[in-house]
Amino acid sequence: MEIIKKILFGKKINFQDPKIGTLTTRIKSNNPSIEYTWTGEYLIDDQKKETVIILEGNLNGPHKAQLNSAYRIVDELDSIIERVDNELKENASNYKKIKNWKEEFYFAAVTPYDQRENKFELNFEPIDSNNNRYVSLIWSNGQINEVEGK
Repeated sequence: MEIIKKILFGKKINFQDPKIGTLTTRIKSNNPSIEYTWTGEYLIDDQKKETVIILEGNLNGPHKAQLNSAYRIVDELDSIIERVDNELKENASNYKKIKNWKEEFYFAAVTPYDQRENKFELNFEPIDSNNNRYVSLIWSNGQINEVEGK
């Protein structure tokens, strides 16, 4: 079965990072100009579940700018949460439904949104998997935009 996976999807390789854990991808070629998507899960301090981290890169690993942004997001997570909460409070009618989101949600995912502009979508989801509420935003170089919570 593993041989079939290698033929169809490529060889699985890992990128070990001390700050965000192990990211994996599958490569079919040793050409460094081919783009690959690196994925992993990492339990960030003070979070109740692991965060899915998705970064773009090549066969050598995620692009340096993407890695640096992921580091910054992890380092500034508490500040990001506070700024998001303030943005959500501005829309009081929606905020009533998710006012306890900081206690009930965890930082679920970091996903590239626009690689050229180094933008990421950040998602927060309820710890209770039966709950379909969410908080999402676009993060770009420390700025947050398009904050939405339902």
